[in-house]
Amino acid sequence: MTRFDSYQTNMRVGRRDAARTDLVRADIAGAAQVGEYRRLLYHLDTALLTAGKVELKRRGKPLIVACAAPKIVLGRDALCDLPLRAGGVSRQHAEIDRGDGFHLRDLDSRNGTTIGGLPLVGRVPLADAGRFGLGDECSIDFEAKDGILILRIANGSRSGRLARRRRRRRQARARDRRDRARDRVPPRANRCSAAATCAM
Repeated sequence: MTRFDSYQTNMRVGRRDAARTDLVRADIAGAAQVGEYRRLLYHLDTALLTAGKVELKRRGKPLIVACAAPKIVLGRDALCDLPLRAGGVSRQHAEIDRGDGFHLRDLDSRNGTTIGGLPLVGRVPLADAGRFGLGDECSIDFEAKDGILILRIANGSRSGRLARRRRRRRQARARDRRDRARDRVPPRANRCSAAATCAM
């Protein structure tokens, strides 16, 4: 049984974690298959449920995260339930827990958490709608109704300024490498052989 057959079997019985592992380890032979494997892996990742959380990735649209966990940790760490990429956000900055309603609590972060522009001390309930801040550059709008909390990241998301800056740097480095490769003089041996073929 090949890895791809194992992937298909695991998908049929609903073991998506095992199916993803098999798909990643599957041998890919042709270029046409590479695209198909990437498509399958992308669709599997968008539907994968881990730790009570589902991430819906849509091309060109904001990321949607649905979380049924009793506690959500917000921070810069990739292992947080809601990872944020903004300056001034600690690795584990704040948490939202669900008990008798939703409550926001700062996790002793360096730059603090604000709600309504005021520093957060202790545990504060999130009722109705409003905005809270993590550090200086990250703002999150919230809306609590009917036992559901909706968070909208105003600044500091994955596609923030930091990600754009990194992308621009990578593009500039690629342009520099391309320009250097174009301006290089071919080695002496190649020049001689090129001259010899031209003379013939």
